[in-house]
Amino acid sequence: MAIIQRGSKVRLSGDSADLWIADYNVRVDSLATVEEDPQKYAKKLMVTIDSIDGDHNVLAYVRRSRAIPAEED
Repeated sequence: MAIIQRGSKVRLSGDSADLWIADYNVRVDSLATVEEDPQKYAKKLMVTIDSIDGDHNVLAYVRRSRAIPAEED
């Protein structure tokens, strides 16, 4: 399993409420970039979401357990 750290790409998929994203009420299916190294037991990650509800490069905290490491080519 890939380690999530600053600069890692993760896939976010699901309802924004399940991902703990505030200020949006939409279905999310997007890549995001992790902006900070998460603490060992942190429940949230700070990420920049590529696209959500027509907005691009949105900085938000998301639920760590729902962030899936993206495949690196």
